[in-house]
Order: sequence, then structure tokens, then C-alpha cells
Amino acid sequence: MRGYLEALSSTFALGWAEYTAGAPSYVFAQLDGEILGFARADESRGDLKYAAQTEGLLAGGFFLVLNRAVTAEEQARLTLQVAGSPDPLLRLPKLKVPSLPVYPVFVVGSPRCGTSILTRALQAAGYAGYAEGNFLSLIQAFEFKIDGHFKDFGSTDPDVLTAHLDPTALKLGTAGVLRDVVEKLYRGKPWLDKTGNPEMIEAIPILRAMWPDSVFIFAKRRAIENIVSRLLKFPANSFEYHCADWTRNMSTWRRIRTSQPGLKYLEIDQRDIAEQPDETAALLAEFLNMPGELADFMTGIFTRERPQETAEGTALRTLSLAQTGWSPDQKDMFRRRCGVEMHEYGYTEDASYRSQAALAD
Repeated sequence: MRGYLEALSSTFALGWAEYTAGAPSYVFAQLDGEILGFARADESRGDLKYAAQTEGLLAGGFFLVLNRAVTAEEQARLTLQVAGSPDPLLRLPKLKVPSLPVYPVFVVGSPRCGTSILTRALQAAGYAGYAEGNFLSLIQAFEFKIDGHFKDFGSTDPDVLTAHLDPTALKLGTAGVLRDVVEKLYRGKPWLDKTGNPEMIEAIPILRAMWPDSVFIFAKRRAIENIVSRLLKFPANSFEYHCADWTRNMSTWRRIRTSQPGLKYLEIDQRDIAEQPDETAALLAEFLNMPGELADFMTGIFTRERPQETAEGTALRTLSLAQTGWSPDQKDMFRRRCGVEMHEYGYTEDASYRSQAALAD
């Protein structure tokens, strides 16, 4: 059997192997005796069809998701072998190790803060992904459920099954199932995920464990404009709900950002997208190690589409708290619910939007 390892990252491998008709090859990844995953090499590879048929064989491509992330040093020692063959697949002389642009990219933040236009801009620059993710935040649901289950049913009694199970390993294994689903969907392409809720922000430590190269873009917006927009877009939810939800997103991000050493992140304010599309696109391109020309695609999206507006011109409009038309009780509630995070992010209550200290940063 012959074949090649063509691309390798910290989480997957791509390549092909020859096989005889009716007997597809099975390929496995191995590192110092540790098996890191299996794949069936039976995907159609039109670019190999002729060369293989001249020898009476078939050529099947494979996409293999590793059971765990591997370091750059481990990538150099990792081998791919066909089951039943003693020799590893050859590495192409110029083995492609994806590095540019940086991915995966997780776009997080409160609704009505620019997550949608950031996603469209990244898609225009070549990232695979969907307008809404709303899947990987399941990680937090599983974490909560497993913790609760072991709190109720955990045991040290050797005659009880839960005494022999490690909740942490179980949570990581469950998260790994979600990782495999996503990896198989994007098949090695640079990709992004947009999920705008605090649960996704809470999942960042596990996301980093699953994808060590991951980066995060936090979309933010001052609470006054955000809540005005939310009330128009989502009138079924109460004023108090919108205040509390904005605060929860902002405080959760601030806590995670502080507690995660080495977190690779960029904060982008929706107002900057609207007012400074060129500078914002250039900042994004630099952060993601994109070729400069891709910044132009993002600038085009920022310039033509603007962030989602509930009414024309609202993306650029700023209001003072006094200009909102809210009742005195609502203003009091706003200050109680949002005041701390408004201060922490350098937002003002007047039409200036940001404090001088925040502008200096």
C-alpha cells in the first residue's frame, strides 16, 4: 500500500491511501505508541484517479480527527499508517501545516452588538461558518448536567458505578464529541463560530482545550444603544431582562478574559465598525494574520452593510441616558443593573459614548 500525508494540524490530518477494489484502507494516527484516531480512506479523490488506475488500484482520501490536540513538536513525530502495513504513509516534501489565517475564530458577545456583521466580514475574507452557531454552547449545558448528576449520585462506595468514573474526564469526552462533529463539518477549512450568549463565553476554557490555536472576538456596545436596539428587535422581553442580559454578557466576558492566561482575543465595539470601517478591518486582518488584501473584503462589508440597524442610521447614533425617553423607574433600573459594567468598560451616560480614559486606551 502507498499513500501520503498531505496536511496536518494540531487537531486533524489529511491525506490519501491506495487500496484494492472492495477493500478500502483504514488509516490510523500514532504518536509514540499512542493511537490518536482512525479514518477510512474511501473519499473520492479525482486528482488521484488516473495515477491509481494505471496500477489497477484505487486512491481514497481521508480526513482524520485526532483524539486530542497535538503540539507542534508532536506533529513532527506523528505518523499515519494503513492498518496491516508496517510502514507509515509518506509525508509530502512540502507538507502543508495550516497556519494562516488563524482559526478557529469564535465570535462572542451580546445580541445587537455587531456579531452578525463581524461574521459576514470574516466569511467574505474566506472563513467557513454560519450566520448563527448555537451549538457549541451545549458544552456548558453538559458541564452543568454532569456536575449536578455527580453531586446527586456521586459515591465513594466501590459497589456503585459512579465511584469509578471521573466527572472531569467525562466532561472532556463529551466536549470531544462536539469537537469531532464540527471538525468533520468544516473538513480542515479555516472556520468561525458565532454564538452570542453568556454560556458560550463560559465555555471558553474548554474551547481552548479542544482547539489550542483558537482566538476570540468579543463584540461589544454601550448598554444605552444596545438596550434601545434590543427593545425594538425583541419587544417580547422586558426592559429588566435586556438590562440583565447585557450585563451578564459583559461581566462574564470580563471575568473570563481576566482568568484565562494567554487568551488570544480582540474586543471590537460596534460603533468603531460603523465609524472606522477601514481601521477596524485592518485591525482584524492583523489579529488573524490575514494577507492585507483580505482586509479590503471586510472593509467592503463594513462600509456597504453597516451593523444591523433596527432603524436607519441607528448604528451611528448615540444617545444620552436623558434622551432615551425611558421612565425614571427604568433609568434607575438601568443604573442598578448596568452601572458597574458601564463603568468597567469606560462607557458614559452622555452622548460622548466613551470616557476620555477609555479613548486613551
